[in-house]
Amino acid sequence: MKVRTLLTSGVALCLVASAALANDDLVTQMENPAQWAIQTGDYKNQRYSALDKINKENVGDLQVAWTWAFFVVTKARRW
Repeated sequence: MKVRTLLTSGVALCLVASAALANDDLVTQMENPAQWAIQTGDYKNQRYSALDKINKENVGDLQVAWTWAFFVVTKARRW
């Protein structure tokens, strides 16, 4: 039983350490203004970008580049 507890603790420690490294990489990416690393742009949920390729003059010219249907129901597969 003691071995199992130690093994479980060791695995948990490894998972926490790898999550911390992933977080550091994310923070580094968010510091780069050319990246949009998470859904809200940063941990402050600013949703602001200093990029200027899209502006008031050309926003009307945007088109859908791709779509994805999350729930597609067909005759062959009913939920």
